[in-house]
Amino acid sequence: MGNRHSNSLKRREIQELLKRTHFDELELQQLRQHYNVCHPTRPELSFISQTISESIRRDGVIDRQEFQQALGLKDNLFADRIFQLFDENGDGIISVDEFICGLSVFSKKGTLEEKLRFSFNVYDVDQDGFIDRRELFEILRACLSEDQMGLTPDQARVMVDATFREADVNRDGRISFEEYKGLIMRNPALLKNMTLEAVDSFVS
Repeated sequence: MGNRHSNSLKRREIQELLKRTHFDELELQQLRQHYNVCHPTRPELSFISQTISESIRRDGVIDRQEFQQALGLKDNLFADRIFQLFDENGDGIISVDEFICGLSVFSKKGTLEEKLRFSFNVYDVDQDGFIDRRELFEILRACLSEDQMGLTPDQARVMVDATFREADVNRDGRISFEEYKGLIMRNPALLKNMTLEAVDSFVS
């Protein structure tokens, strides 16, 4: 009885997640199952399996270290920001509901607005509604280090300057969400990493 309840979503939880995500009921149950159960025959889905929620501590939730390890992220500001955005209530762990809501944004069903907002928030470290030069500089270097593209400080500043010349339309020294949206709409390839094929193959 206990195991059955721990591996399935209760009706109230399902109804809430149906409102908050783009997944249907079957997909929600599959995501919940794979949150706790490892499927070694599907290595491409290992990031949504037991390798996260019980890879270090068998507590049924994802902590910062498990999240970073499972996604292969380096210990840097970029990894911190992704974790913080999944961890909606800021309690230092990612619950199954938070995990599913985060994955919904990265699915093909995730809307452009959701993907834009999530990616904007990655850069908006102090959460003041704007991206300043320091934030862009720090996140840019962290992001590129994930792709083994280390930049010198001078190279990173050149990229920051170029980005602000294009995006900071009103020249106030910071990028608003609307300015960021305009930048992405002119350069849609910048948002390509906001859709993960593995999420959709998992629930298909």
